[in-house]
Amino acid sequence: LSRPDDDYTPAMPETILPTLQSSPLGKWVSRCLVKRQGIYKAVATVLYEGDRLNLIRLEKEASGIDQRAGITGLDLINIDLFRMVRRDLLVIAPLAMFSVVLLLYLHFRRWKVVILALIPLSVGITWMLGLTSLFGWKINYINGVVIPMVVGIGIDDGIHIIHRYLEGSRYDIHGAVQYTGRAVAMTSFTTMVGFGSLVIAQYRVLSSMGWTIIMGIGACLLTSLLLLPPLLVIFLKPIHG
Repeated sequence: LSRPDDDYTPAMPETILPTLQSSPLGKWVSRCLVKRQGIYKAVATVLYEGDRLNLIRLEKEASGIDQRAGITGLDLINIDLFRMVRRDLLVIAPLAMFSVVLLLYLHFRRWKVVILALIPLSVGITWMLGLTSLFGWKINYINGVVIPMVVGIGIDDGIHIIHRYLEGSRYDIHGAVQYTGRAVAMTSFTTMVGFGSLVIAQYRVLSSMGWTIIMGIGACLLTSLLLLPPLLVIFLKPIHG
């Protein structure tokens, strides 16, 4: 007696695909079996709700079953981009702050003045991060670039007010706030309006970038106008005689 599988020959995908595609299963086969670089690959679509599926864990388990297996999708791409941005921000943000501190010291030549100029920026960034957390917004691969931008833009307000205060050794805090404060407020408002136009974007990530910039620059402006002047009067008193 001979077994039924004695003359069995495995069918190649090129042989059976035309038949399957012309059958009622045609659409399903075309969607689940694709050819890439001469190799046929099986594709499975997973539908899930929100954060109920751990994509990182799924990716590890899939590669553990078969090294050739992999997953993809918009959410996974966003996760990978966020990893890249977070890794880069750990280098870029401290580098930006160090560069600002170095330039401030080369300009003022007084550490006390440098520290006073950095206080509005530091407090403003802290407020910005606190507000984003309060409103439930997460730092992602787009609004993450706002932090170095706020460092570069938010430091300007304090520098201008300090310059006006020290100008001619007059230590005129009223003139610094009344005249220079009005100028830095206008420049900050125009910057907030320009970048803040992103808030009307339908793409939520881009919209969150606009809100983050508004909060960051706005917080630096408030601290420069309300917190910095009293500190200047206390720690940079005029020297008589």
